[in-house]
Amino acid sequence: MCGLLGVVSKNTLHDRQEISAALDLMIERGPDGKGIWSDHKQVTLAHRRLAIVDQDNGHQPIFNENKNIVAIVNGEFYNHEKIRKKLCKKGHRFHSQSDSEIIVHLYEEYGEECVQHLDGEFTFILWDRDKELLLAARDPFGVKPLVFSEHEGHFYFASKAKAILALTGYRKWNTFALLSSLRHQYAPPTMSLFDGIEVLPPGHLLTLSKGGLKTRFYTDFIDQDSLPKETFSLRELLEKAVKKRTQGDQKITCTLSGGIDSSAIAALLSKQQENTEAFCLIFDGQEDADREDIHAQRVADFLDVDLHLVEISPRGVLENLAPAIYHSEGLCINGHLSAKFLLSKAIHRAGYKVALSGEGADELFFGYPHLRQDIFGSTAKAIYDFDRVSSGVMVAQSTDFYPEITERIGFTPAFFRAKRELGKRCAQLLHWGPQESMENQGLSLLHGFSIEKINALPIPVEKSRYLWTKLTLEKYILTTLGDGTEMAHSVEGRTPFLDKDIVLFSKQLSPKECFREGLEKIHLRDAMKGMLPEQTLVRHKQPFVGPPISFLDSTASLVQDRIEALRESPLWDRDALNKIWKMKRLDTQKEQRKWDPLFLLAFSTQEIQSQFSLEAPDQEWQ
Repeated sequence: MCGLLGVVSKNTLHDRQEISAALDLMIERGPDGKGIWSDHKQVTLAHRRLAIVDQDNGHQPIFNENKNIVAIVNGEFYNHEKIRKKLCKKGHRFHSQSDSEIIVHLYEEYGEECVQHLDGEFTFILWDRDKELLLAARDPFGVKPLVFSEHEGHFYFASKAKAILALTGYRKWNTFALLSSLRHQYAPPTMSLFDGIEVLPPGHLLTLSKGGLKTRFYTDFIDQDSLPKETFSLRELLEKAVKKRTQGDQKITCTLSGGIDSSAIAALLSKQQENTEAFCLIFDGQEDADREDIHAQRVADFLDVDLHLVEISPRGVLENLAPAIYHSEGLCINGHLSAKFLLSKAIHRAGYKVALSGEGADELFFGYPHLRQDIFGSTAKAIYDFDRVSSGVMVAQSTDFYPEITERIGFTPAFFRAKRELGKRCAQLLHWGPQESMENQGLSLLHGFSIEKINALPIPVEKSRYLWTKLTLEKYILTTLGDGTEMAHSVEGRTPFLDKDIVLFSKQLSPKECFREGLEKIHLRDAMKGMLPEQTLVRHKQPFVGPPISFLDSTASLVQDRIEALRESPLWDRDALNKIWKMKRLDTQKEQRKWDPLFLLAFSTQEIQSQFSLEAPDQEWQ
């Protein structure tokens, strides 16, 4: 919905023009309006608006009646109308119909506990002028981002790190986060790739006062254990979740791959609005077995939905890597990032500001084959689809495990083992130091986690799901791949499956209950009977598959140029990359898929360093 920027100064205020310029670096997050407020002493809150609810009057920052509380919000509060009525009965006065305005009045009533009354996908920053207290919070799954930093007497809070980098001028890699990403793709939950800039984790609340800066959990999906008072079926819960996310003035679209998750959302959306349109990605030259449009078109025809195909060439993936990296501020290991960037571009050009997706279903209903590995073992049926395209990336091929992780949580999740295989290949392509240190890979995967909380989960696969949700879902799927590429084109992504009531429903299911005769996510399939084609209801999950970009004839010149650009890289061994590239171009596609992620990882680290003018990473890796 928006771009947020807040600055709290111990001494003098930041220059307003500098703040305005930093805010404009996030203009794509809010092209419809700009607001900057300062108390002329120590605090500035700045906001770029993507107008969705109350387009004429929902300007920000937002104030309470006597203007001693001011806030800026990114995202949506879906229960705002119900809360508004309750607050009005208590005497609160509203100045707009914007959902965001409820936050200042909730804070008046409940203080920090206002977060317990919210239902939505959001971040917000609020300043209490009387108490000289800043309050910030992020939604339970981290659909909307928020980062923060302390530098030379100023505290900074923003939707994107680029705004903070512009104000501080301090530009260095977070070496620990970078090494963790090279070891196994992800930085720890509280770390960005930029030194000194921290991530507010999902379900966390932050306070800044004279007593200092503090963060704490206010909710975690594994801690929620009460079902709604009324008993609803999964279909009813999904209908309610989609309805919440379609209220307002905007017509809404969805992405459609033809899998059960996105197809369920498309079916429910088309039931609630007429003339629904959906968007599907297709890679130029894909094999029929990997093409999503065949399955998506079947669903679209069944639902009478207008399907837009967004075709992407392998060269287009590499040519759009730079802007995709710039907006997402994250690393990638396949063509998904550029592809999602171009998909969001097509959605924007078609006139949409909001798009629903099926993200979250695989986490809630154990849909990923690596979770199946942890339930049934590596011989489980239907892992082969991921094995064909993601061996050693998501699905573990070896029995290697992390002794230090097994010691701490009782076993090594399959996706941890897969990331270890990725890290070992990565070590062969680096210049110095990391080769040795990357053999001790496990500890940073658990950095920032409560081991006690993980071990309170009774079943090993539930530990896997929890760690995957905190690492992959938040750090990559929702933030880098989701919000980063969507908001690059002023598109707000919404995730009905992550609705709190659906989460509570899923928590009542045992992992093995989610399978029947080898088919995963059986509760979702049963819920959608009659609303989707039979072929869709019985089709196994298939990953979003692109070709091994780095090894195709059509991309050879671009790849060679990018490898050559790494000649002076302090991180990557250009000669080792070139040797592997020449060797693997003659190998099988399955083998190429194992190495393609490393080339895209190398190219994306180079893009981060170049586009954000970062100093070379420290050579002290431990």
